[in-house]
Amino acid sequence: MSEELDSKLKTALDESRLLILGAQVLFGFAFQAAFQELFVEVDTAGRIAQIVALALLSISVMLLIVPSLHHQIACDGRTLHSALNVATAFAAWSLLPLTLGLGASAYAVLGRFAGNQTGIIFAGLLTATGLALLYGLGFALRKQRKGLTQADASVLWSACPSGARAERLALYRSCRNGLFSHYPGAAVQQAHQAQSLEIPLFCESEG
Repeated sequence: MSEELDSKLKTALDESRLLILGAQVLFGFAFQAAFQELFVEVDTAGRIAQIVALALLSISVMLLIVPSLHHQIACDGRTLHSALNVATAFAAWSLLPLTLGLGASAYAVLGRFAGNQTGIIFAGLLTATGLALLYGLGFALRKQRKGLTQADASVLWSACPSGARAERLALYRSCRNGLFSHYPGAAVQQAHQAQSLEIPLFCESEG
């Protein structure tokens, strides 16, 4: 496997472990809130919100545990594309219950001191801001990073010698399908680079 894949997988697993620590700390704070003296003054809606927050934070922790287990059990500790895909997907999905759980916990606290209406407004704003930063900003940056237009791809494709286009197209398709074993390392690296530039889509239409 390529060094690039090793590096990406290591980074994804390390980030999952760091997120687990943060989620466990937040779960601990939310859990100990039920044992505080003022918790008896929280109304029924606030208590239900705190229970929901605990459940959501627990789900977040469970999602973050999956990547390491999948890598060690299903992939036998090997560096595979499936391990990277699982680590990336579960880390991304874990942020949703984490953010919703923080919003529910914020409502339980602010509903006690500032009233239910203020608690709902602040918790809603907190949740919306978190989702916008975690998902909205992430998708925007991802779209910007992959913003090569078809016209740009056409220029790059036309610059390729005609005799090499069939070989390049075969590389792009093999990169997409994960068939790397019969290609030299340099060719595989070129195929990965082409795939990251979104050239395969244009090549497919031309081929």
